[in-house]
Amino acid sequence: ARQPCTRSCSLKDMARTKHPSSLAPQRHTSTPPDCHAHGLGKQHVQVLRPHELKSASGACPFSGCTMGLTSPVLEHRLILLSSLHVVPSSARPWPALVGSSCNGNALLGRTTPPQVLQGAPLAIPGTGVCIPELAAQRIAQSNAEGFQGADYDRMRADSQRVGQYTKAIAKSVPGKRVLDIGTGRDALLAQLCVHAGAAHVTAMEVVPETAEQARELVARAGLADRISVLEGHSGRVSLPGADMIVHEIVGSLALEEGMASVILDMQQRPQVVDSTVPGWSLPRYVETRVVPLAHGGVLHASQVGREPVDFEAASGGDEDAWVRLSIDRLVRIPAPPAHALLGRQQVLDSLDTMQPAGPQLQQSGTLEWVVESSAMLAGFACAPFVDLDGESVIDAWLGGTSWPHKVAALAAPVSVAKGDRVVLKWSGDFARFPTSYGFSAWWRRP
Repeated sequence: ARQPCTRSCSLKDMARTKHPSSLAPQRHTSTPPDCHAHGLGKQHVQVLRPHELKSASGACPFSGCTMGLTSPVLEHRLILLSSLHVVPSSARPWPALVGSSCNGNALLGRTTPPQVLQGAPLAIPGTGVCIPELAAQRIAQSNAEGFQGADYDRMRADSQRVGQYTKAIAKSVPGKRVLDIGTGRDALLAQLCVHAGAAHVTAMEVVPETAEQARELVARAGLADRISVLEGHSGRVSLPGADMIVHEIVGSLALEEGMASVILDMQQRPQVVDSTVPGWSLPRYVETRVVPLAHGGVLHASQVGREPVDFEAASGGDEDAWVRLSIDRLVRIPAPPAHALLGRQQVLDSLDTMQPAGPQLQQSGTLEWVVESSAMLAGFACAPFVDLDGESVIDAWLGGTSWPHKVAALAAPVSVAKGDRVVLKWSGDFARFPTSYGFSAWWRRP
């Protein structure tokens, strides 16, 4: 089994790294927060120069802390400017928010309805009524409805995913009562559990039509006495007791599909499953692995969209300047070729189901790479790593899985040279569904 990558450094760790000891901003040249946050900013870089920075504290612009900042308001403004918020794109019957794909995440950008940016609750279609306690189920349902027959076919044909789940299930479920969360049209994991000797499987599905399809498939397979398909959101219905849960609530950004909130819900319901027992959840651990991605190959000019940024021009010729880069959207791509990767993989978000989920609902970090070869930097490619049981793993970076990669794409490509330092600051809020991510990037030439 491949071992998880080296963990991303914490903000405290970053404060000890050898960034310039004086990187506390006194001024900046970005567009106003309300403009940039809506994706309307015209400038794609911001420059911090040593002679403009306060030197007493040792703070760096990547830490997100207020130590050494001449103005807390400026620090707040910088964080706001760097935020990239994502939400699941809607499908029937919700009106589309933003994004070209009918499933997965889409950037809140230029065409985002104002009420979404303002955080207003969504109304139940046809009623004009907002019912907050149903929001999680409704949003999950609208997200899941984006799955089409071809999506399920592709997932079923994913040999790495199905093969690893089959091995892990065969070792863990015999004789056990299993709860399958998000069973899908084919009730695939539920069937694998039954064939591996599970005593009984309760299969949850939030989309009514999909639940009915799964129920019919189970009946045709002669498994109706061993698989019970229930319709609804796992956090909103009464569930029978189980010895363990199986699921695949994993996105290209590992926690984007709401796995953290589901695990938290299960940990808070000991009458359903004992989450203190090793192996209670399959998978047991997930993470997103990220790496800088070169322009070209699978990410073309039409996706990058603007003229390249040159360091000398962006920094005004100041060799000590840090240039902040604008990240303005997420782009789905196939697995990129090795030659398009400009550094080693590092860990973005993660979730360990054997640890309390509460402290894992808010995450952030700062990652740094030294560029390994000259190229046009297009963004940061992300894909999941899934540890099912400590032995069987799924690594989307190996290619051939049903997960597309996602790129946190720069507003304009950047001409980086070997030895350049690139920093990605990120944050994630996984306390509710839809989840949200924030990204900002910095660049320096040694």
